[in-house]
Amino acid sequence: VSPNPSNGEINIRYTVIENTSTSIELFDMNGKKVKTLFTSAKLYAGIYTTTFDISDLPNGNYFCLLKSGEKTSSVKLTVAK
Repeated sequence: VSPNPSNGEINIRYTVIENTSTSIELFDMNGKKVKTLFTSAKLYAGIYTTTFDISDLPNGNYFCLLKSGEKTSSVKLTVAK
């Protein structure tokens, strides 16, 4: 995730290792889902970079969770305007 911290727009680069359903969601520090950035019934294996607008989120810390098939990955994201 870059830039991190962000003030309104982020780029997420991720790798899908097999053809599968994929989603990217943001959660607050209490574990509440605050935004679904991306969901796909099926992505092909490959490397992806996607830009998302998060300017509607208040300042704070979040977790960005990528789910691809049975695999998950998360990274902390800070929003600072």
